Amino acid sequence: MNANKPIQRATFMAIAGGLILAACATPTAEPTVMVESTIPVPPTEAPPATSVPVAVFPTAAAGEPAAVASLNTYIYGGPGTNYVVYGAFLGGTSARVVGRAENGAWWAVSVPPAPGEIGWVDGTQVSVSSVDGVPTLPTPPVPPTTALVPPAPGDPQAMALVNTFVRTGPGASFPAFGVAEAGASGRLIGVSQDGLWWVARLDPAVVGTGYGWVPGETVQAGNTDGLPVIESPAPPNIQPPPPPPAGAPSATAIEYVNVRSGPGTCYPAYFVAAPGA
Repeated sequence: MNANKPIQRATFMAIAGGLILAACATPTAEPTVMVESTIPVPPTEAPPATSVPVAVFPTAAAGEPAAVASLNTYIYGGPGTNYVVYGAFLGGTSARVVGRAENGAWWAVSVPPAPGEIGWVDGTQVSVSSVDGVPTLPTPPVPPTTALVPPAPGDPQAMALVNTFVRTGPGASFPAFGVAEAGASGRLIGVSQDGLWWVARLDPAVVGTGYGWVPGETVQAGNTDGLPVIESPAPPNIQPPPPPPAGAPSATAIEYVNVRSGPGTCYPAYFVAAPGA
């Protein structure tokens, strides 16, 4: 799907402002089955804010803007609970504040594993200090919702514990189709080779490949005995696009995004732009 070819900057600007679906709406066959595999089912219950990895934050120096979690909470991809969850922010943990939301209700904190190294925390869940001079950051667009195909009774299935990306491959650098919302359940058709990602059925009328990948740490799975191992697609071809001249209209990628040959998901992708490009 990816190829190293030049692209006009205007094309990139037209499509790099948010998440892009990574497949045309043309049904395809089931993905390649490699071998049979059984992996442990994730725990059926998870304490609040621990159903995802605990976020690791750079330590704020003395006098730097900082936020301390009052209780277990989440780090989101934007200033609202309708964004994807990046990690858990445990009570008593400190993070360096790098900005505030336009509505003043959320704080942006430094989280290197997150795209752009920025995550957002609800201001009611933290206490802050030395934040008078932090900048107001623009609100990123809310990523689209990707509906999972509901499972029948007895089907292999997974329920999203938090808002989680459904990606084109088993890794955080693969572009996302969109977000599976917390509480959504989907039918599983396979597992990744390392056992860390599930393959969920998607509506081929919406996502042409008919399936996407969700991280096992963000879902509760069941009836998974005997699910086949699914071969991973090739790693994304990540390249920086040409920088815009000073003063030119521009857009900044907020997630890994396909840069395509035309304004639609049925056009071939030249490469993937990383967050911040």
